[in-house]
Amino acid sequence: MADSAFQVGDRVKVSARPPYLKSAEHMPMLRPSDLVDIGEEGIILSRKTGGYLSVRFSRGAFLIDAQYLTPSLKSDVEPGISSGISSGSEESN
Repeated sequence: MADSAFQVGDRVKVSARPPYLKSAEHMPMLRPSDLVDIGEEGIILSRKTGGYLSVRFSRGAFLIDAQYLTPSLKSDVEPGISSGISSGSEESN
């Protein structure tokens, strides 16, 4: 599936396990692919070049190729659950 079908904030499911995961940090690290299970849901944090998406899963945020993801049937975030996405308009005091 093309990454243009996904938008920031969308819920996605892992449809196939990639050979490895890359952490979505300032200094990315390669991680074993078994940190994310097939069928596990995550929330897209940002879109990257080359069809990669930064997705927050229960065990962390990872850069994952869009070919390994499918849209989740749950289209919106459940009440009381923070997606971890900041609009940037909030000011800290």
